[in-house]
Amino acid sequence: ADGQAANILREIADPEVNMEVVKLEKAPKIAVYAPEGFQPWDDAVTMVMEYAEIPYERIYDPQVVAGVLPTFDWLHLHHEDFTGQYGKFWRSYRNAAWYQEMVRESEEMAASLGFAKVSEMKLGVALAIRDYVVGGGYLFTMCSGTDSYDIALAAEGVDICGEMFDGDPMDPAAQQKLDFSKTFAFRDFQLET
Repeated sequence: ADGQAANILREIADPEVNMEVVKLEKAPKIAVYAPEGFQPWDDAVTMVMEYAEIPYERIYDPQVVAGVLPTFDWLHLHHEDFTGQYGKFWRSYRNAAWYQEMVRESEEMAASLGFAKVSEMKLGVALAIRDYVVGGGYLFTMCSGTDSYDIALAAEGVDICGEMFDGDPMDPAAQQKLDFSKTFAFRDFQLET
């Protein structure tokens, strides 16, 4: 075991790899950004944390808007659409009861938090996450949490949602108005409508 550990440390120390040894003085306080009804098996990372008995707290839009992020060391995002377009499900499931309920709950939550649209609430959450990371918080994201997050940041101040999502048409010049300097990882992407 000591030999294996030494080999791992040598590999990490190689200047050709993008790795670093980090000594944990205390266990990180972890938040998982997920809505009510979220189940650990909906996300591989939380399934592993459950199996390994790693404690985490589930938070969502109300908690993020209230400013709780700085109390956590690590934030995990997974299946989330920060653009306010309810993920990839509209085309196939817009008439399904569960989808309509999700839309209703999201609209009610946005209104209760003082936002006129779900897209504005999700942008507010994305900006809070950006500030959290800039302030030293660790963000781990996968699936739609990665790309929709950067899309929302690039589209700040631009209506990229079609009428079916927010009741008014998207800005016809939305693509030209995207500001890629605001994103974390992705640049020069094309919006698909």
